[in-house]
Amino acid sequence: TSVVSNAITVTAAPPVSPPGLSSSHSTVYEGISVTFTATGSGEISWFKNGVNLGITGSTYTVSNPNKNDIYTAKRTLFGVTSDVSNAITVLAAPPITAPVLNSNPYTVYEGVSVTFTATGSGEILWFKNGTNLGITGTTYTVNNPIKNDVYTTKRAESGMTSGVSNVI
Repeated sequence: TSVVSNAITVTAAPPVSPPGLSSSHSTVYEGISVTFTATGSGEISWFKNGVNLGITGSTYTVSNPNKNDIYTAKRTLFGVTSDVSNAITVLAAPPITAPVLNSNPYTVYEGVSVTFTATGSGEILWFKNGTNLGITGTTYTVNNPIKNDVYTTKRAESGMTSGVSNVI
């Protein structure tokens, strides 16, 4: 005769809660690199516009996100996959205002030293006759300006560049 062992009842795995999703920027804009982070144990799978990207891990970096793309994640634990996480949508980049350019002295004369000042946050880029001078900062001094030269600036911030400033 055999003795019956104790019974073991197999139960379904408990539901898995979706991961919490956050980003390295409070607002995600098109064209600006962003890193997404998903919280929770198990394997994290990343989705863009509802399509599984085939990428796993707790972080995912997008170097050039596109406007209106929607990023989400799911978590798999003990063979059970969660519902989709909260979504993060990529927004259109806000316009960056151009700097305002002033000169001292106010009127610029050929051969007379002049200091230009640009207002605005971010990095100020300096241009002469439309060519980037490779100079940054809020002030720029020209010791010997030449007649008909045109000086302008642009402002760069958060990976975006403004239009051209007023012309001097």
